[in-house]
Amino acid sequence: MAVDLKWRDACLASRAFTAAEKAAGWPAAMTPEQLAGIQRPHLISDIEARNRKWALKTAIVDAVKARELSAGKEVAYVSRRQTEGSRHGQEAWRMWKASGRANFNYDFRSIPGRDYCPPVVYEDVHQTRNDILPADFAAWLHAQGDEPSVHVRNWFEARSVAWPPVVGADEASLFPLPDWAALVRYRTSYTQAGKRAPSWGLGNQLQTARAELERRQAGGASKTDAGDVMGRELGYQGNAPHKQLFKALFSERKKNPPAGGLESVVRHAVGKKQA
Repeated sequence: MAVDLKWRDACLASRAFTAAEKAAGWPAAMTPEQLAGIQRPHLISDIEARNRKWALKTAIVDAVKARELSAGKEVAYVSRRQTEGSRHGQEAWRMWKASGRANFNYDFRSIPGRDYCPPVVYEDVHQTRNDILPADFAAWLHAQGDEPSVHVRNWFEARSVAWPPVVGADEASLFPLPDWAALVRYRTSYTQAGKRAPSWGLGNQLQTARAELERRQAGGASKTDAGDVMGRELGYQGNAPHKQLFKALFSERKKNPPAGGLESVVRHAVGKKQA
């Protein structure tokens, strides 16, 4: 479709899209800022709604860092920045003007004309970033108990992503996980392949991990020590891997998921089953 009104409406909701991105249509993946803009659009004058949008962006970034949300789409892009020589020339010229042109130890002959500021010169910088695929965002959003905005729903539809999201039968057959060892194998199979592990809200992962933590505490280990050992078994790095594990297990939205396994088709949500 040459003109997609749904996409143009989404671009109005978020100013994070470049002219080239707008011309290309619905993207294969989006940045946290773009997602926050179309998930929580707002009027410029609505400060409260704007703060909610930036809070969502921060939450998305934190979820990616915590490996709760995958950002597996590598995107090449070009940004522009002022060249170092241009920046130095402008700063030197401003210092020379502020000095009153007297008793200033600077070779102003290097500044053309001396009485006007050197022009700003830009250069193209080729970079890459990791954007979020629609299927991954759908799984995370559903696990949070949130509903997509009309713009996000249109993105899912344009990219053939179902809402509510479901996993394939092969994935569903893995649940319920029988024990902690099975959970470790399940999650590390992703990280060892260079992928981000699925949401903790899928299947009975939370119940299994919490039960294992209680078992180790009953055996005499402190909660922190047990969490550190379990975190390292999952491949978490750092001096305190229990912090990353506990953040996944005890965040406010995941405290009391319903017990039970998965049906034949499982939604990416905290303990929720396909009706």
